[in-house]
Amino acid sequence: MSKAAQQSVSSLNDKEDIRQVIDQIAVWKENSIVLIDPAMILYFTMDKKRVLIYTNYGIFESNNSLEYLEGRLSNRGFFRCHKSFVINMDHVDKIVPWFNSTYLVNLKAAAEPIPVSRHYAKRLRSLLNI
Repeated sequence: MSKAAQQSVSSLNDKEDIRQVIDQIAVWKENSIVLIDPAMILYFTMDKKRVLIYTNYGIFESNNSLEYLEGRLSNRGFFRCHKSFVINMDHVDKIVPWFNSTYLVNLKAAAEPIPVSRHYAKRLRSLLNI
C-alpha cells in the first residue's frame, strides 16, 4: 500500500474514532446548535420536510434525514416504526394492537401515540419476540 493510501486509511480511522467519542446529536434550537444525549430523545418525526426531535426538554430540529438518524442510533435502541417516525425503545410505555396487524406505541412522556405501520410491525414483533 502506498504512503498516501496509508495516510488516507489512518485519517479515516481517526475520523471514526472521533465520531465514536462524539455521541451527541447536533440539533437546532432558536438559531443555535445544541448537543443532545441520545438517551434524552423520545422520538424523531417528519413535519413538512423537516426532521423534528422530541425530548422531555422540548422540540428541536435536525438537518439530518430520518434514514441517517436511524442508522446512526439503531445500536442505541432506536427503532424505525413508520416512514415518518423513529422511536427510542427505552421510552416505550406500552404497545397497543391496532387494526390490520399494526400497533400504536405509547411513550412514557409523549402525549400522542405513535403508529407502527404494517411494514415495520413484523420487525417489531421479531425484536420483541411477540
